Amino acid sequence: MGRLFKPVLGRASGKVGDIVFRYTNGKVFITSHKGTNKISTSTNCINNRLRFSTVVGFAKTVNKLPDLKHIWAKSRTKGGTGYSQIITRNISSISQNNITTSNIITPSGFFLTVKDAILTNSTVSLSFILGSSRVQHSGMEFKSNFVISFSEPVDETNTARTLVLAAESNVVPSETEYVDTSAKYDSANSSIINLYKKAIVFFAITRIDAENKIEMFSSSDATKISF
Repeated sequence: MGRLFKPVLGRASGKVGDIVFRYTNGKVFITSHKGTNKISTSTNCINNRLRFSTVVGFAKTVNKLPDLKHIWAKSRTKGGTGYSQIITRNISSISQNNITTSNIITPSGFFLTVKDAILTNSTVSLSFILGSSRVQHSGMEFKSNFVISFSEPVDETNTARTLVLAAESNVVPSETEYVDTSAKYDSANSSIINLYKKAIVFFAITRIDAENKIEMFSSSDATKISF
């Protein structure tokens, strides 16, 4: 990149031939124009773009839940963002351009296991139990976080989708048994389950205090549903 001092013809801006003039903070800079980038149509490149598009959609969805967004932001690496961290941690788990149960909605936290997920036109529900940390975390109030990824559309013109169908809800884990938790989601999405044959429900619990300080959170777990 070069800089132009005292241009003869006045202020220069824009593209002239293969030269581009940029006017920034009262200064004129010159760069070369390399032409239009050609997008590869090879199968490998197309699949890589689809896989990246899938994980970007997943990351955007996870980031819609305030607790999850805050937790990922705090876990970011130097120079990165929480959003980019979600992408980095999840892209290798995308299979054939689809979300899988190996994807995650939280970084590593304390262990839990989910089962018996159910989706209706208004709610998502499941049962979960804590792992070895159950004595430490049982009896405390946490927030349930649900993310649902749909696949195998009934109409082939539709595409797979990942949505936050549910708002968070409060739950108190048990020391000895599975606990049921559920949340309602926006009525605007009430017909979504009729459009797909399968879904994956991702779940994690979080605890953040009134000053927005992260106290603790679980690793996420996921379970499949067929309609």
